[in-house]
Amino acid sequence: MARRTSTQASVIPTPSPAVPQDSMVLGVDSPDFPKELLLEGVRLKAVLNEKVKDDEYDPEFHLARRCKEVMEELAVVQASAGVERIEGCGVKFQARLQDGRQTLNKSLLVEAMLAKGLTAVQVAEVMEWATTTGEGYWVREIRKVGEK
Repeated sequence: MARRTSTQASVIPTPSPAVPQDSMVLGVDSPDFPKELLLEGVRLKAVLNEKVKDDEYDPEFHLARRCKEVMEELAVVQASAGVERIEGCGVKFQARLQDGRQTLNKSLLVEAMLAKGLTAVQVAEVMEWATTTGEGYWVREIRKVGEK
């Protein structure tokens, strides 16, 4: 059976292996080199890093981590006050419990289908038929050279 797709995947250009790797890099010597944008991007990534090491953490600089801490502190205040939300100064805050995401364990499903009498071939066909592939998407990454 053919694999179903939820939508036709967008065509994403990929570098040709026949092209030397250096020609796939826009370097500092290029007239189109976006120096300011590149430096701003890596600065913003550093500022928004909430997983920064404790010994490197600066609440004035690492805004995402500080935002997470503020939200946790507000949640403590809300819980201590025994209210559903905090509201004032034109701002509302609410911490609430979100139900967990449901997932399907494929191994358990296969075991259940086999236990109900389906053959291994039938199980494989059903699994292939029920498998969908999402639409392709661009991954955009920025980091300082040498960082993982």
